[in-house]
Amino acid sequence: MTNGVRPWAISRRRFPDVRYHNQGPLKTILNPRPTAILKKKSKKNQVISSQTICYNTFLSPNMQIKPHEAHHIAVLAGQGETAKLKEAVNELAQRETASPAGILIACKDDFQQTAAHIAAKSGQTSNYSLPFHHSHGELQLTTSGKESILTLAELLESDDKKSTYFNMANRFTGDRPVHTAMRHGYLDVLKALVSNGADPAAKNRFGDMVVDYPGDYEPEEVQRVVEEYRDKMDKARG
Repeated sequence: MTNGVRPWAISRRRFPDVRYHNQGPLKTILNPRPTAILKKKSKKNQVISSQTICYNTFLSPNMQIKPHEAHHIAVLAGQGETAKLKEAVNELAQRETASPAGILIACKDDFQQTAAHIAAKSGQTSNYSLPFHHSHGELQLTTSGKESILTLAELLESDDKKSTYFNMANRFTGDRPVHTAMRHGYLDVLKALVSNGADPAAKNRFGDMVVDYPGDYEPEEVQRVVEEYRDKMDKARG
């Protein structure tokens, strides 16, 4: 109580537009819920449910993939172990009586990240100079990102499934694999994703696009990828 007035009544005077979900003095002050936020959450839930329906068209209803199995798929994609990745996905597909695409779409972590998100942050081919005592002056170190993306695309098979999988957003930031790749500056990975159905013009929850991330490349290169994708989509619609 404050001067004989209940605390929730004071907060109601300060925020007349707030719709309270409980008249209790403690809960209303800690958790006021504006009507606008409630409406926004409702719309958001509708979007998520429609995405889930879309993803489930490729899934087996009796699929039971354990968290450590999904994690193993992501680790193999991140490490560029493409042969082991194929083997692991195909084994799960056989066990679950599902397609490899269904397995990949079902394998997500708590943040709703897929193996494509993990692969996208894993790097691209780089050249490193070796110390003088080595017989070769330069070594080309091939890291895993691009190769893993191409392997995932091979397992997905159809363009429809590739488009669905490579455009899946994570839970919090709404980043798709293209955002993840460009956050780390991996232009080769971006190109591999786009060539397999990923949308480089997509925005995450903050409104960021791939062109918004600086990196060790010319901005015009990224813009060119986006424009080529848009031209391709325009031709497909026309």
